[in-house]
Amino acid sequence: MGEMLPLTAEDGHPLAGYRAAPQGKAARAMAAPSPSTRKQYLG
Repeated sequence: MGEMLPLTAEDGHPLAGYRAAPQGKAARAMAAPSPSTRKQYLG
């Protein structure tokens, strides 16, 4: 299981983050922006 983390960008924009905590050794990692962040930058 993992946990939700509140994050804040340099400009003060609040973001939601998730810290994954896999069971055993993790094989890979990935970071993805939240839907609101994608909309802000991609239109």
